[in-house]
Amino acid sequence: MRKLSQDERMAIYRRVRKLAQKETGKGADDSKMVLCHNCGRRVPWVRSVVYTRYHLCNDCALSFEIAAAEERVRDIEEFVLTD
Repeated sequence: MRKLSQDERMAIYRRVRKLAQKETGKGADDSKMVLCHNCGRRVPWVRSVVYTRYHLCNDCALSFEIAAAEERVRDIEEFVLTD
């Protein structure tokens, strides 16, 4: 496991935020809802990120990206299927 610098954390935050803005900018339907496979919250599709077959809300996507960068999880399945 490695510790991320504040700059690395901010780069990940900006990347996840950019994904959300990209979908919103495409004029995606904000009324379509999905369940976050990690926390179970119901969120608009445009405010979620898709990893293979898993939808994550933006908060969980950020947590996943940081956990992966810190090598606390190997992949999305490990993140979603463990506490």
